[in-house]
Amino acid sequence: FRPGRETMINYLSNLFPKEKDNIIKYINLVQRVAKMELFFILKIIRPLWLVKLIYFLFCYEFRYYAGKTEYEVLSEHFTDEHLKYLISGLSIDGGPPPSEQSFFIHAGILNHFIEGGFYPKGGPSVFAKNIIPTIEESGGRVLVQAPVSKIIIKGGTAIGVIVKGQEIYAKRIVSSVGIKNTYLKLLSENKLYNNYFNDIINNIPSDLSYNFLFVGLKGSSKELGLNSSNIYTWNKNSFDESVKEYYKNPFKNIPPIFIASSSAKDPEWEKKYPNKSTVCVISWSNTDMFKTQNKPRKRKDDKYIENKKKIEKILWDSLYKYFPKCKGNVLFSSTSTSETVKYYLGSYNGECYGLNAIPKRYSYLKLRPRTNINNLFLTGQDIVASGFGSAITSGVLTVSDILGYGNMYDILTGRNIINDIKNLNNYKKK
Repeated sequence: FRPGRETMINYLSNLFPKEKDNIIKYINLVQRVAKMELFFILKIIRPLWLVKLIYFLFCYEFRYYAGKTEYEVLSEHFTDEHLKYLISGLSIDGGPPPSEQSFFIHAGILNHFIEGGFYPKGGPSVFAKNIIPTIEESGGRVLVQAPVSKIIIKGGTAIGVIVKGQEIYAKRIVSSVGIKNTYLKLLSENKLYNNYFNDIINNIPSDLSYNFLFVGLKGSSKELGLNSSNIYTWNKNSFDESVKEYYKNPFKNIPPIFIASSSAKDPEWEKKYPNKSTVCVISWSNTDMFKTQNKPRKRKDDKYIENKKKIEKILWDSLYKYFPKCKGNVLFSSTSTSETVKYYLGSYNGECYGLNAIPKRYSYLKLRPRTNINNLFLTGQDIVASGFGSAITSGVLTVSDILGYGNMYDILTGRNIINDIKNLNNYKKK
């Protein structure tokens, strides 16, 4: 896909001329569903009974499409199976395969890519570099290697956390580590409160993970044939069939794979690191692959290392297939699995995307910042949807809730924190 709505429509129409009218209708639908903002606004409206009332009175279309799988909606619009397979290739970005993934998350991802992908100048670290000074200037601190082991609850109110045995108190506690980590680990001792999300935990799986191959290379992107586009590849016509085939023998069969070069995307890379490049190969996986569980495990036992090497071969073969000039120019490489994800990112079972983006997930209205415990708020992809963009959106929603947005006046006037910040900045300029 090349960027631009009309470019995408023309590209797909040239490949499938009989489906042109359906392609236009489908892209229109994708853009409409992706912009259903009421779903996000409902996250901060209070009280919850009002949320339920608005959801059932005014969110019929959202409920319909969020409750459908990606493949079901594709089948409502297209008869050509190959066109369905092509469009559903982005499923690896959204989580579950097309037959299980909610159309809502698919619409958000496809709509994002219609105008092309985006990459921060200087790499993802620029987010932290720009956010941390603001936090510190406001009297906050950002700590690393400071794992929270417990949320302190007193009289039904969150009053602090325990970090390496030290109690740290605060007026509000915000957890971004996911529902399972928050309620099954950090609140494990609070039996009065920690069953609040049991219905969701028991009914919505969180088992999607990935295998990663990170590669450092000698040579510029141009010399190695790397470019700023993403490659999505799977070895069957159907993405679903590719996943099923892979699960039969995950250490031998080819999984769906994503390949991208961050150095080729970053316009500032060449100035900082001349004659060097990076590329990342990501393949489909799940937490069952290594029986990853939320308990200590030796990550370097013989069987684990043996299976990890099999995965590495699949990833290397895929890299050299699409970028053969990388061969012989490798300076560094590192491979990770769901075990690595659990160890370094602290996800509950080594999952990457938290709660799976299946239709049922979007029917749970209590997936929102405010919890059943006073002064305890949630943020992160679990309360919105999968991925980086959703995590950022969740941060805006959580701050909005804490600051009191989401009342009836805000609903009627469209007032929100983003517009207020813009207006404040304009006022300061005057």
